[in-house]
Amino acid sequence: MTPYVHNTDHKWCGSSESGPRGSPFSIPSYLYNDLDKHVLRNFSMFRLRAHHLRVESCKWHGGSSICDKCECGEVQDEKHVLFFCKCAEVCELRMRYKDLFEGMFKTLLRLLLRALNLFLSWLVITVSLMLRSMHS
Repeated sequence: MTPYVHNTDHKWCGSSESGPRGSPFSIPSYLYNDLDKHVLRNFSMFRLRAHHLRVESCKWHGGSSICDKCECGEVQDEKHVLFFCKCAEVCELRMRYKDLFEGMFKTLLRLLLRALNLFLSWLVITVSLMLRSMHS
């Protein structure tokens, strides 16, 4: 391995608790939690979309992608399971492992607030331009 490739490989793929400096990725924080191996495996599979939710399994086995756990009629995907599914078992799992998703929820909220702010700015500009054109 050339020195450049070795240094880049070490810089990007070397592991540390906070992630390598300048790396395009870091070690997910949930891997540092004291969780059972099956929980870590399932959570990792969920993040990699290597799960058995119907949105994926219908691609392999055919059939419907509609949620079979609740009566909502929505596609059973990650968003549905994390936020909307009313199945008692899913709700219980969501509450039990809510700490694993806390950072994601904060990021989602921040993105939604940013989008709302942009929309409101656009709306104010649009309305003011419309009013100006009406008075001209």
